[in-house]
Amino acid sequence: MTQPNDPEDKPAKSAEAADAQADDEEERAAEERRERAEHTRKAQERAAASLKAEQERKAEKGKRRWYHWLIDIALFAVAGYLIWTRFLAPKNQPAPPPEPSASMSSAAPGASGAPLRARVIVNPTQVRQGPGELYAPAEVLSAAVRAEILDQPQGGWVKIRLGPSREGFVPISAIADQPKRPDPKR
Repeated sequence: MTQPNDPEDKPAKSAEAADAQADDEEERAAEERRERAEHTRKAQERAAASLKAEQERKAEKGKRRWYHWLIDIALFAVAGYLIWTRFLAPKNQPAPPPEPSASMSSAAPGASGAPLRARVIVNPTQVRQGPGELYAPAEVLSAAVRAEILDQPQGGWVKIRLGPSREGFVPISAIADQPKRPDPKR
């Protein structure tokens, strides 16, 4: 038997200790490699999940909902209407006034300068702000009234006065009885 303090026994113990230490170091290195591999795998999973979530957000953001189409249609309709009304639609311009004739001159004011009175008939009749359908109605007459003819007919319209500060234009066809003009020769 060997003694506990035998010098031959020391190298065997130190070789075992070295082997044990080497095994421990290998185990620690293997454990570190496993931890790094696990960490790398988790990082890759997080990156993949993040990328997938980002792609889903982009796909969701790129989807057009029904109200997007509705807004687009409304904007195109408004733009089309404005373009049509401002630039493309035919312009309704009042017809030029006709040349005065003998039949029209009977509705004109008298030669003496006195205004002529006439009766405006009703269907109802719209008194307009200008001579033509393009002008806005100033008022609507719902009963026959007497009016003063102020001016020569223009394009089928005659200017009348219904009262103080109540003037407008009516079609010549709305004048029921056109007064006779005084003869300037008498």
